Amino acid sequence: VARDMFFLLLLHPNGLRREQIIAMLWPDAAPAQATSQFHSTLYRMRHALGLPPLPRASNRYRLDPALDIWADVAEFEQAIRSAGNADTPQEQAIVLLGAATALYHGPFLEDCYAEWAAEPRSKLESRYIRSLLALARAYQEQADPDRSIDYYERVLQVDNTLEDVHAQVLRCYAQKNEPALVREHYQRYTQWLAREVGTAPSPRLARSYRHLVHEVA
Repeated sequence: VARDMFFLLLLHPNGLRREQIIAMLWPDAAPAQATSQFHSTLYRMRHALGLPPLPRASNRYRLDPALDIWADVAEFEQAIRSAGNADTPQEQAIVLLGAATALYHGPFLEDCYAEWAAEPRSKLESRYIRSLLALARAYQEQADPDRSIDYYERVLQVDNTLEDVHAQVLRCYAQKNEPALVREHYQRYTQWLAREVGTAPSPRLARSYRHLVHEVA
C-alpha cells in the first residue's frame, strides 16, 4: 500500500486531502482504522523512499516538488505533449514518440484494481496505442514497411481485436511483396478470432485480403 500511496501522490502533484487519500486507498475501512492505516502507510512510504516529511498546504499532502523524482509516467506524457506541439518538426516528433513508447512497459499499476488507478491506466494505454499508430503511419509514409509492421505489431500485443491495424499489417507485407506473409498473418488472425472471440474477419477485411493476395501474387 505504501507503493500505491506514492503513485497516488505522484498522479496528483497539487496534493490530496487526507480524507481523499483514505477514500481511495481504504474505501471500506472504519474511520479510526483508516486514519491509523493512513499514518502508518505514510511513515512506511517516506522511510522506504528516504523522503522528508511531506509538505502540506491547504491541508493537502503532496510530494515536495523540489525533490528530484524521475517518473517514467511523467517523462512519457511530456514526450507525447512535445511531439504533439504544432511547432515540433515531424522528424523530431517521431524521435519523441519513439522515446515515449520505449518508456511504456505495460499497464500502469497492473496489480492494483482500485478505481483511482484504473482511470490513468486506461488513459496511458490509449496514449501508448495512439503513439504507436502515429509512428507506424509515419514510417508507412516513408516507405519503411518493416518499421511500420514493428509498431503495428506492438499495438496488437495490447489489443489484438483492432481489425484496422491487422489490415495495415497486411498492406505492409504486400508493400514488401511478401504474399506468403500476407496469407500467414491473415490466417493467424482468423484462427485467433475463431478461438478467442467466436467470429470471423469482417467482409471488408476479407475483400482487402483477397485483393492484396491477388495484387502481389
